[in-house]
Amino acid sequence: MNKENIKSQLENAKVETLWQGAPTSIFVGTAAAIFLAATISSQIDFIQIILWLSAIFVTGGIRLYFALNFKKNPKGRESSSWLKIYFYTTSAVATVWSIIDFIVIGNVGSIYEIIVITITLAVSCGGAISSIAHKKTALYYAYSVTAAFAVNVVIAHGKVALLLSVSIAFFMLFLYRMISQFNKMYNDSVTLALELKDKIDIEKELVKEKERTFQSSKLASLGEMAAGIAHEINNPLTVSLGKIHMLRKLLGDENEDSLEIIQSIESSNVRISEIVFSMKSLSRMNQEPELSKFMPDELMQIVVPIVSTKIKWGKIDLNVEMAEAEILGNKGEVSQILINLIHNAADALSLESEKWIKVTGKSEETEYVFRVINPGDAIPSAIAEKLFEPFFTTKDVGKGTGLGLSLSKTLAQRSGGEIRLVEGEPNIIFELRLKLA
Repeated sequence: MNKENIKSQLENAKVETLWQGAPTSIFVGTAAAIFLAATISSQIDFIQIILWLSAIFVTGGIRLYFALNFKKNPKGRESSSWLKIYFYTTSAVATVWSIIDFIVIGNVGSIYEIIVITITLAVSCGGAISSIAHKKTALYYAYSVTAAFAVNVVIAHGKVALLLSVSIAFFMLFLYRMISQFNKMYNDSVTLALELKDKIDIEKELVKEKERTFQSSKLASLGEMAAGIAHEINNPLTVSLGKIHMLRKLLGDENEDSLEIIQSIESSNVRISEIVFSMKSLSRMNQEPELSKFMPDELMQIVVPIVSTKIKWGKIDLNVEMAEAEILGNKGEVSQILINLIHNAADALSLESEKWIKVTGKSEETEYVFRVINPGDAIPSAIAEKLFEPFFTTKDVGKGTGLGLSLSKTLAQRSGGEIRLVEGEPNIIFELRLKLA
């Protein structure tokens, strides 16, 4: 992190610290003002007290308005602008507090004077400490109140003016040293925290990058293996499909039982062909996808026949509802995503009493949203966070590779879309979003 970046983040931290603490100091200061006014009301002209207290309410109210405004919309202004507003509004409050010394000191009894001096000095120190993140504001708050007190005390007690002046000078020097030291400690601690956070973020990103590289290498190796297996399977499979076609021609349309058996064999071969196609797509993941326009119904004409066997075996009710729209993406890869989601949903229903899957599609502004919905308990957040990681699976050993959702996420991104688990719903919902053409 460079110095300019640290300076900017330090300023942001100051703004946040100051405005977040402002409401508390406003309420404490207002309470102190009310107590002070009530205490000296019998000693000072009532109108003067009311005017001074009104000024406290007005300046405090303005401060509170900006504090609430910051809480609601902290990015509504630049940090430098927030600091200026804080300085001016806080200085206004400090100035009003300094006026009370001119009203009270020398005009009330010694007991009341001690009470006023105690409260004003407490307000002076308290206001400075609450603004310690901004040295300029802290110094003004402390010095404006203390200076007014000093001038009035010296005037009221002229006989010991020199002694009082020296004492007050030492006190103000102490305040300056205290504020400067505390401000430096604040700046140093926040800067250190920002640097540590930056280092931690970099280390986390490095760990993630190493994990991504490791997973990519595993997927690359798997892709190479898949390409080899697909090639070896595809050759005899092509011959088998050709022979089945020839056999169908030889038998003609007369022997229905034989044709039914041939149809079953052909369907199985087609399914193997589809698996081979999926394996080939895995090996081509490093290539740019070919995007085209297609309709949702065209997609489902590919998907439904492929998942029908699993749906039938699982005695699952599959309901498809697609709104018309033109989608942009790689039709083959998008169909593979939906096949994976429906297969996962079917596997999840093995222990459920309700067995249904609903696949919906509708347009939302510039996107087309597919949803695959099935009944089931909510997926725990600890598992939901890892669902799209390569090789993560909740299935029993031998029943899942942990690649389906990971590949689906990659395929969705290749088509300019995204896939996610919709949380907080009564059913399990996976959502695929693609761009409208």
